[in-house]
Amino acid sequence: IKKTGPFWKMEPSKSHAKEAIAGKKKNKQRVTVLLCSNLLGTIKIKPLVIHYYKTPRPLLRIKKEDLPVNYYWNNTAWMTTTI
Repeated sequence: IKKTGPFWKMEPSKSHAKEAIAGKKKNKQRVTVLLCSNLLGTIKIKPLVIHYYKTPRPLLRIKKEDLPVNYYWNNTAWMTTTI
């Protein structure tokens, strides 16, 4: 099992000149993705995605059952015992 929670909207903290970028608060919005398979890769489980919103704007007209992932949501986008 590999679980990752990238801060996908966070801007880099430094530029190419190696100096800090000032004047903006860091965006800490997170999406958690869980990927799972056996060692050989012969058994793959459907990926799990955890997001902040029950229905994000890009998914307004799409049924959650039709997605190629298991989609869950909660306020922190973290893995919880209920998921």
